[in-house]
Amino acid sequence: FSDIGIYEFAHLFPMIIYGAWLAGIFFVVLRLHGLTVALLTSVLFAFLPVSVAFTTQGKYFEELIGVPLMFAGVYMLIRTARVNHASSRKWMAAMAATVSLLALSWQQFPLFLAGFALSLRFIAGKDTKKWKFLLLRWGIPIIGGLIVAEFVSRVLVGISYSAFGMIGEFFYAFLMRKDSDFILAMWRGDWINLSLQKFFDYFGWSGIVFGGFGVAAIAAQWSKWEKKIISAFAIVGMIMAYAFTKDRYLMLAFFLFLFAAGLDILFVPATLTQFSVRMLAQAQRWAHAIRPYVTRKT
Repeated sequence: FSDIGIYEFAHLFPMIIYGAWLAGIFFVVLRLHGLTVALLTSVLFAFLPVSVAFTTQGKYFEELIGVPLMFAGVYMLIRTARVNHASSRKWMAAMAATVSLLALSWQQFPLFLAGFALSLRFIAGKDTKKWKFLLLRWGIPIIGGLIVAEFVSRVLVGISYSAFGMIGEFFYAFLMRKDSDFILAMWRGDWINLSLQKFFDYFGWSGIVFGGFGVAAIAAQWSKWEKKIISAFAIVGMIMAYAFTKDRYLMLAFFLFLFAAGLDILFVPATLTQFSVRMLAQAQRWAHAIRPYVTRKT
């Protein structure tokens, strides 16, 4: 074992990384939704077809390490936005470390920045105070983590890979619509383009049902910041799934939060009651809004 590096370890022992991620999922969902949903989400994760495929020996090292870190990064955004000032520093430090490891392990890390930007837009909108607050809470650890990743790769390790260089490739690929290293890193021919059938093959009926209820939960609780963060990353996951061929594991990292929100509605009575009340209130508002048009026609 003394000659096995992290690449070989991930290549030969994916189940160990998978088990660590499963434990991480349990504790993350436990903090967000409670014990019942944490257990159900862990079971769902263990049996989703795409999750089973993730454990196959010989998968790409970048995915085995990068996907759990992407999941952790989303949770860090949720956590740092929720904690009070006294606890913010340790969570900001944890986010910086997560972003740094993500940038060093997976070339698709700019997609995390895309989800971060969309989350910022959903939450802050035109509110200047929220922009300042979130740019401090999120911007400082994210930029700090990227600087550390750049220093490690360029100075300590001495390789040509650059975190900021990959961000440049990301914008070049999408704004200029030209081939780039980022495109080549993502576009592979070993999986066919995602379709609705493939989506079903990856997530099954359980993923579709719980994901649907997760969307409903977000719509009913849109005022909550964490729901806006989850929706932002789910949107990024769906867009990338139809733009590239290497994103079923990326979707898994983003959709797990959506599935947990759906499970919370279905299996936690208090949440189901709140959801029902909010949906009834929303239906009443819609009925009140269209009543003048219906009356006018009659």
